[in-house]
Amino acid sequence: MRHRDRYDLPKGHMEIGETERETALRELQEETGIQSSAIDIDPDFRFED
Repeated sequence: MRHRDRYDLPKGHMEIGETERETALRELQEETGIQSSAIDIDPDFRFED
């Protein structure tokens, strides 16, 4: 997603009962309009704000 001076990745919160993969696919579609089933989750990735 493009902001004024930077690009950002789709992100959001998991809904109850949702897997990490389901969350990632839903957020991708909600925030970019892209529907996909091709996604890999890196279990070692951590983000600190």
